[in-house]
Amino acid sequence: MNFRPQQTATAIIISVLLALAGCAHDPSSGGPTVPTAHNRLVVTMTTQQPINDAYIYDFAFDDDNISSTGPAAIVGFTNLTNGVVGGSFTVLVQYRGGQYTVYRRTATSATTETLDRASRAFVVAPTPAGGGNTLSFTLDLDALTDSGARLFKANTQYLDTNFVTTNTILRDPNDFTRKAYDAFGPQLPNFYNTFDIRANRTYTNAQTVQEPANDVLSDDPTGSINLAQLDIVDFTLTIQRQQ
Repeated sequence: MNFRPQQTATAIIISVLLALAGCAHDPSSGGPTVPTAHNRLVVTMTTQQPINDAYIYDFAFDDDNISSTGPAAIVGFTNLTNGVVGGSFTVLVQYRGGQYTVYRRTATSATTETLDRASRAFVVAPTPAGGGNTLSFTLDLDALTDSGARLFKANTQYLDTNFVTTNTILRDPNDFTRKAYDAFGPQLPNFYNTFDIRANRTYTNAQTVQEPANDVLSDDPTGSINLAQLDIVDFTLTIQRQQ
């Protein structure tokens, strides 16, 4: 059977569209999960030396529009489930063991919280660091959690933000060691920054936080922790909104 050129071209276009549609509905394929997301938060963070999959890299965002409170690094023992970030925050992206996980977080008390996973929060499935110095991901600002709640509060205007890196989570209340960690600011665990996300814009470290290098704090007596792999040296945060 012979096909006319127009028929062949049409068949090819339909096949491509079907393939793209299948990819959009299968996050496990590594393809886009929310290709039509109209409001996006694009984040990159760079460390001094390559990302260590044995360490923990957290990105915390508070959407309560109250700039007087925000996320802070946990520097010692904690009962909080996430173990890395305390203070006031509502959205958590964690990179650990080569995997990204996203949660909507609710603080139920000073020492307890609930974490509602959002397994379809990424616009494009992020890739592991793969031996590089940079972590990057794009969140759908209109995504839902697995329970059906919004990941970010509707019409959020500002995000109090902190990035926190650490080598461990301390669960022993009798362990008074200050674990290795880095966060925004020069050796201040609660130096979160507030970003206006109402319109398209890119924020850089140099323009905002000015996070310095070589400021990781630790009580490590053995020198076995690679502090440079925890040392945040640069970041960007981009808001993309469809007008």
